Amino acid sequence: ETIGYMSLVTPLALGFGPVMGSTVSAQYGFPPLFICSTILGILSFGLALRVHEAPHVRAHRAHRARLDAETIAQSTDRPKPPLKFWSLLLEPRLLIPSLTLLCVGTIFGTITTFIPLFIDALQFDLNIGLFYSAAAVASFVVRPLVGRLSDEMGRGPFVCIALLCYMISMALVSLAVNPQMLLFAGFIEGAGAGILIPTTLAIVSDRSYADERGRLFALCISGFDVGIALAGPLFGQVAGILGYRNLFAISSCLAILALFLFATRSSKSLHHSLRFAIGRERDVYAIDDSVI
Repeated sequence: ETIGYMSLVTPLALGFGPVMGSTVSAQYGFPPLFICSTILGILSFGLALRVHEAPHVRAHRAHRARLDAETIAQSTDRPKPPLKFWSLLLEPRLLIPSLTLLCVGTIFGTITTFIPLFIDALQFDLNIGLFYSAAAVASFVVRPLVGRLSDEMGRGPFVCIALLCYMISMALVSLAVNPQMLLFAGFIEGAGAGILIPTTLAIVSDRSYADERGRLFALCISGFDVGIALAGPLFGQVAGILGYRNLFAISSCLAILALFLFATRSSKSLHHSLRFAIGRERDVYAIDDSVI
């Protein structure tokens, strides 16, 4: 729930940014637009300097460091080195959340890269900013509610619902015959994003100790970033051969793939994964609160 509330501002920025940016660039040109962006970046840096680590996290890290030092001092064996990037990423607790975000990141990259081109090809009378605004509104609306419900009912069902939203949204885009269908698809996509990102981060938080959480967050969210980076060059060739509609149909299939992976591999076995996905079982990889 806390992650949901904290990230409420993200869809606002994503929704109003394109609209405000296009307005400023149309009236004043690009140099003032980038000057405004620079000022906002400096302001964000100043605000980030005011963010401090919680005292109990520092105390917990110091306590674990003391325990590790005592263990090493009492052991005749050399201490194990920290897990490397790939070793950590391939851990069962991280692999499926990362792959899920990789698929969704690829879908998101496809949306940001090809939706403007698709609208232009269809010659729809639609400001592209409205598509992103529809997504932002949906994302803003669902985040607080979903965060609280996932704390009460479990994370699995909401990840599945989010992936279904992405599947439906991309299918609607591939079949769009008017601007209204595109706006509705954007709304559904925004709902999926508003559900998936906070819930997946909550899963990673559940599966990590306080003093490793930042590293695991960075590793897991890198799947989303890699997906965005791959979407343009990977699907650019596909769009030229198959067309935009088939491109978004493939994106819908990516959401189905992510749903299949999560529903069958998110826990230690198929049985446990299916039960976790429908909310009938707790996360077996979750760390007990008493040891965090």
